[in-house]
Amino acid sequence: MRDLAVWNGRPEAGLAASRCDLEEFAEDVFEPFARADQRRWGAVYLRGLLLDGRRKSVEPMAARLGEGGKRQDLAHFITSSPWEAAQVRARLAWRMQQVIKPTAHSIRGRTTPHTADVPSV
Repeated sequence: MRDLAVWNGRPEAGLAASRCDLEEFAEDVFEPFARADQRRWGAVYLRGLLLDGRRKSVEPMAARLGEGGKRQDLAHFITSSPWEAAQVRARLAWRMQQVIKPTAHSIRGRTTPHTADVPSV
């Protein structure tokens, strides 16, 4: 994301830059989709999820996005379009890993031999 100080107090510049960032993000995340229309509707759906509005169902979302006449296309993308959620999740995980740089530690279990001389607890 761009530094807010670069926008010099101009909210419209911030909004334009944010929209550009979102478009680049959607382009990357939905890149594995086979068809251009799937990539387009993926970006539209993502914008719809992020916009103001209490209801995230298809009709109100399509109206907020100015896609009211294409409500059925948006609904088809969400409910019936043959795309793999695992691909999107993998790309999201990759992008998050680059940002948060997670670390993990593996602790291997240790077994202690049991002998007859030592009472077990």
